Amino acid sequence: MDELQKATLQVVFEHFRFNGFYSSSAPSWTFAKHLSTLDPTDINRHTRTGLVIESGFSFTHIIPIVDGSVVLDAVRRVNVGGKLLTNLLKETLSFRQMNVQDCFYLVNKIKEAYSYLSLDVLRGRALLSVRSRSRKLQAASRTL
Repeated sequence: MDELQKATLQVVFEHFRFNGFYSSSAPSWTFAKHLSTLDPTDINRHTRTGLVIESGFSFTHIIPIVDGSVVLDAVRRVNVGGKLLTNLLKETLSFRQMNVQDCFYLVNKIKEAYSYLSLDVLRGRALLSVRSRSRKLQAASRTL
């Protein structure tokens, strides 16, 4: 146990006089919260194994949880985060429309307002396919 953990426990038990204390990692709590939101009849509600993906400004962590515990040796960090996505959008907009290379805040707001993450991959793909076909038909009708 490191010094910070010892000091934390000392404050909790001696200063605040707690009878008990439970400490866990943020990914464990995130996974537990997810399980609590599932329908009680869902078979997945009773699993204690899953994958937590935490994506931030500069990087993303992929955290496997097995039997309710984080597998530290299997945690991975990928240097892809919101900043990289905003920079990619800036580059794309500057290439296709107008130069927004110096407008990080504006492009970041656009990204946050108009981007989304589909929780149903198959449905998301179907929607994109319908939109793509619709755009192709509109373009074809304009050229005729």
